[in-house]
Amino acid sequence: MSIFEASHVSELADYLRAHSERLVREMLRSILSEVQVPGSMVSSISVRDVTNACRLSINVFVKFIESESNELTREDLKQFSILAAEQAAKGIPLDTLLHSNRVIARLLWEALLKHVHAKDTSIDIGNLSLLSSKVLDYIDQVSSAVADSYLQFQKGQAFPRNIDRLVNLLITGSIQDDVPFKKLALSAGIVLANAYFAAVIQVLNGGLQIKQVLTEIAHIGNLLKPSDLISIIDDSTAVILLGLDLWQSDLYAVRVGALKQVFKNVDGVVCGVGCAKPHLSQLSESYVEAQQSCDMLAKVYLTLGNVATYDELLPLAILAREPEMTKRYIDKILGPVIAHDAKRKPVLLTTLRSYVDSRSVQDTARTLGVHRHTIIYRLKKIEQLLRINLQDSKDIFNLKLALLLYQIT
Repeated sequence: MSIFEASHVSELADYLRAHSERLVREMLRSILSEVQVPGSMVSSISVRDVTNACRLSINVFVKFIESESNELTREDLKQFSILAAEQAAKGIPLDTLLHSNRVIARLLWEALLKHVHAKDTSIDIGNLSLLSSKVLDYIDQVSSAVADSYLQFQKGQAFPRNIDRLVNLLITGSIQDDVPFKKLALSAGIVLANAYFAAVIQVLNGGLQIKQVLTEIAHIGNLLKPSDLISIIDDSTAVILLGLDLWQSDLYAVRVGALKQVFKNVDGVVCGVGCAKPHLSQLSESYVEAQQSCDMLAKVYLTLGNVATYDELLPLAILAREPEMTKRYIDKILGPVIAHDAKRKPVLLTTLRSYVDSRSVQDTARTLGVHRHTIIYRLKKIEQLLRINLQDSKDIFNLKLALLLYQIT
């Protein structure tokens, strides 16, 4: 009976699927311990990349042994080619990639043998040869695809045309050298700007999807430029890398101003903006700044607006990193009002926040849907509790800062 009869094939495939995560861990440990990497490249090695490559290898190999063909599909080989091009962009040596693939194939072979022996399946030399041939065919084809893609990338003939993958390389800090990366992008028909900054857009309204937002802003004239790169992270979040012809603050301010103009009337959407960076290798820093700004803005956008830069939110970010100091400051400025609302109907803090934003009794009454005399009464109560004067600009400043900190903590 051939080991490659349907029942045996199904059993081997089910075994690999069931133990795939254990195999991934074994592969990861073996690759990190066995594969030699030049010291300068160690920082470029991503455990996530290696893990994803191991998972891909197992999934593709399972499909391969289930098929009657001795050749991997074009789609499966393309996945390995893309991974190879991405690692080439990071400067990972080709020998490192090929050695890693050999380690993966060896562990797949060992896993199959262990399973066969554990099941006490009688296997003759012919059947064992068929099984080993599958493994050898697999590693030969994968290694060939990886080597071809890697070498083509070095010649400038292959570049990740998928914008999502390109953006991922930029925001994860995978680019080590700007010049060759820009040349490779140009060879693939992608013209990159001289400088960039990141903007993270997040939808807070559950009824709205990020694709709708991007579709709307794409039709706004002069907002987006050909060099801008957009990638959707999930249903509610996207990142835009906005290009600058020159790394100058006035050009950055113009583009940020355009973002603020677009989003100022869009409800339930916030946009955090990172600082401009003169080098692609620094763009991951701008992305982190944009993400942090977006996370903070989601809590205070009703006060600060839909769009804010990292520099604009920096004072709040610094204070928020000192939780004890922040708590003392909030207690000092707002403590009596917070305590009052905790014991009674919580209306004073809401009233205070609305009044500080508008500085108008009439607007506050309209916003909260109550009579202006009610607002006047509440404001007098707040002044008594906090021992402040709501006409004093210093007191207003302290209240604004305390209210913002209270929202983000």
